[in-house]
Amino acid sequence: MKKYFIFRLKDNLKLIILFSVIALITTYAYTSGKYINEFNYSSIAANVRLPKDNPIEIITTIALVLSIIIPIFEFQYRMRKLTVDHLYSLPIKRERIFLTHYFVGFLEIMIPVTVSFFYSLLSFATKKHIFEVKYFIIYYFTLYLSVFIIYSFIAFIFMRANTVRDGIFNIIFGFFFFVCVFWLIEKGAQTDSVIRKMDSTRAMCINPISTLCDYFQTEMEWAARESAKSLGYYKDNPVANFALGDVLWLIFNFVIAIASFILSIILVKKDKSEDSMGISTSWFSYKTMIPFYMYFFSCISVYTSAIIYFFIAIGGYILYVIYRRNVKIKLYDLGILFGSIILGVITGLLIY
Repeated sequence: MKKYFIFRLKDNLKLIILFSVIALITTYAYTSGKYINEFNYSSIAANVRLPKDNPIEIITTIALVLSIIIPIFEFQYRMRKLTVDHLYSLPIKRERIFLTHYFVGFLEIMIPVTVSFFYSLLSFATKKHIFEVKYFIIYYFTLYLSVFIIYSFIAFIFMRANTVRDGIFNIIFGFFFFVCVFWLIEKGAQTDSVIRKMDSTRAMCINPISTLCDYFQTEMEWAARESAKSLGYYKDNPVANFALGDVLWLIFNFVIAIASFILSIILVKKDKSEDSMGISTSWFSYKTMIPFYMYFFSCISVYTSAIIYFFIAIGGYILYVIYRRNVKIKLYDLGILFGSIILGVITGLLIY
């Protein structure tokens, strides 16, 4: 495994350098002109706020984008017949092959993020500013957790497909799956229930990185306002705290990431090279996602025009054609499609 890890790292060195250069150029473009300029306290006395294009948002964007696209680069080996035949013929356990690609991919994300981080620190050190740098440093270390959550989940759902195209569909489906589930739970709860107050969009795997980004930006703004106050400028401090809901959603996302990582190891042991480039029949792919989304869209469209259901049915049919790779889909699939729509309508009438 060690030799294969070194081989993969060397093989991907050009990609790491490319992403690092892009991260460096992006960071330079923003920190040189829009954020860490020569601030003076009087010019910001009215309002101390971090601009949108600040170092925290820059490294957040870099980490988020790479956490989504790197799994496609790292785990498409399962979707290439010759590659997977070669790898699975090596005297290396399949779970170790997975772990090697997983950790190399993690480095491919964090190295460009680290380059951006250190350049931002250099900008802080060489230019006048009033923001507390320690919060930026702490935030950088929280990114390891955020990246683990996003990367593990995206890698898991991508690997449940047998082709790159199906894997990308899986990422799209999986990205919003828990949001839709919790939205239905939220709408089905009683009006005065605490469940109605939860924000279902926070079930998305990018919630931790978004929550922590907002929190540490607020902390930096708070410190800046304190600095301004000490020089005689009055500021109202923004509130920087973690509510119970923030903690619970972070725990939920972390549990999903751990489950995704463990399931990836378990399921990769059952991989068959002959499945590569075949129809993606996993329960974590089209088989579950198509009927679920037909059900969901039928549910939320219950009081709209009836023509909407025609487009939902057509959309479902197209997805089944993509899934089965045949315009003549099975009667079983048609039954699941229309059954999901009918069940969605009934649920919509009950919860609205």
